[in-house]
Amino acid sequence: MEWHFIGHLQTNKVKEVVKYVTLIHSMDRMKLGQALHKHLIKENKTMDILVQINTSYEESKFGAHPESAQELVEQLSQFDTLNIKGLMTIGKLNATNDEIQHCFKLLKSIQT
Repeated sequence: MEWHFIGHLQTNKVKEVVKYVTLIHSMDRMKLGQALHKHLIKENKTMDILVQINTSYEESKFGAHPESAQELVEQLSQFDTLNIKGLMTIGKLNATNDEIQHCFKLLKSIQT
């Protein structure tokens, strides 16, 4: 069985998360990547991650801004303990289908 971590992860919780989780769905900032890398080295482990992008630009959501996504991915890829498996986003809440689709199309454009 594999455990995934979904949701915002605080850096002070990383130490506990690395004990149980095989994939983090919400890598959204370099500070979190650094903390995760540090604890993974101590545990002699690697971790699969998804980089979270805030494609809806909603302040209530976490994630890197689309304009800085490539830079964050490049920075995180320098850590040999982190295996970047892809990107993730959460579409706009209470939005039209077109607005929601726009969020995921933007994510797809960043991926390429």
